[in-house]
Amino acid sequence: MYEGLHIAGAQLVNEGKIIEADVLIEGEKIKKIEKVSLKTPSNYKRIEANQKYLLPGVIDTHVHFREPGLTWKGSMTTESKAALAGGVTSVIEMPNTVPPTVDYKTLENKYELARSQMLVNFGFYVAATLENLQELHALMLPYVAGVKLFYGSTTGNILFNDPDGLEKLFSLHLPLIVAHAEDERIIRQNTELFRKQIGDDHLQAYHHSLIRSRESCLAATSHLVYLASQFKTRLHLLHISTADEVNFLRLSKSPHITAETCIHYLWFSDKDYQKLGNFIKCNPSIKTTDDRDALRDALKDGVINTLSTDHAPHTCDEKMTSYLRSPSGIPSIQYGLPVMLTLVHEGNFHLIDVVKWMSHQPSEIFRIAERGFIREGYYADLILVDMDSRWKVWPDEILYRCGWSPWVGVELHGKVIATILNGKLVYENGKFLGIKAAKPLEFIRPFE
Repeated sequence: MYEGLHIAGAQLVNEGKIIEADVLIEGEKIKKIEKVSLKTPSNYKRIEANQKYLLPGVIDTHVHFREPGLTWKGSMTTESKAALAGGVTSVIEMPNTVPPTVDYKTLENKYELARSQMLVNFGFYVAATLENLQELHALMLPYVAGVKLFYGSTTGNILFNDPDGLEKLFSLHLPLIVAHAEDERIIRQNTELFRKQIGDDHLQAYHHSLIRSRESCLAATSHLVYLASQFKTRLHLLHISTADEVNFLRLSKSPHITAETCIHYLWFSDKDYQKLGNFIKCNPSIKTTDDRDALRDALKDGVINTLSTDHAPHTCDEKMTSYLRSPSGIPSIQYGLPVMLTLVHEGNFHLIDVVKWMSHQPSEIFRIAERGFIREGYYADLILVDMDSRWKVWPDEILYRCGWSPWVGVELHGKVIATILNGKLVYENGKFLGIKAAKPLEFIRPFE
């Protein structure tokens, strides 16, 4: 076994710059970054980058791996394997599994599963409920990123929108609350209205953006920002999907309130329901091209800070049922970064900014120890990317369990050709090398 790695002749993308550099890795961490060519130390494995781009591994702070309890949709092993192929080296997994992650027992059970099953670095959220408010501080273990607030309903049954409970939750001054922001009252009113006017059998996926409406998003986002501002609580708003929310946040967001959007909101619009139907049904809903453009601009302006996949697998059979029965969620962890590289190629974004949104700022906002940057002394979570590679998404190459993608048949531009995890080369040229190197993430406490 080699003692270290030498990545030679890479275009290193890091902290706002692209420079040609060599990187030496010893053990789990980056030992040296040098702008001139280095001699490969004895017993090091040399990787010829040949001017390809070296990026910090993607930190996806919003994934649903479905284990325990929903493993016909996905598992920690299958979904994290797909993550490695897509350049994701660390994930934070959501609590709406079965049973939901709401107490010490369910959290420790998930942690033990991850230690044996995960192929990427991992952390978790704990869901807030009316019953566990007094336990939440004790549950902020080193591998717990924060508390997930399901202010809008979605997969699982842990909706939390009780007014008194919300005030109590925000008054606890937890390290971080991450929130699904949709107003349940508006959604239920819209659902009943459309069922009466159109009929259950005639509702289609394109109605989703009208039922899970922009009004429901703005109402929830504005209320949660009000609570976070009132109690000076750190809040990270998840999957922002509308221009309305962007405009509101541009005027009202404070330093302790941050926001995320997701890959699918930057690629699809409501025009795509005609072709893809329930396969792009997700919560919040995909909305108009104007919303899509506003989200792209909000990332560039810094109104939105991070970019995730919200990887949410369901089977094809589940998705192909009627609109009301079809579950919401899009599986995308294998393709999130390549989709963004394609948008870079098309001139929508700069590669430097994609690295900021998918690696640097997730590390900073969630205060993840020694990850998310290419720095000496940091963990060597790195990906080598061929920006010139053109390829199409086909079902037989999908690695996550549900086996479908709304990008099937789409030509993407840019591909991950190698993934290094904690100093170990684990994936190269489409092959997994059988090396397990995943570790729990460490979240630095207390938050500043």
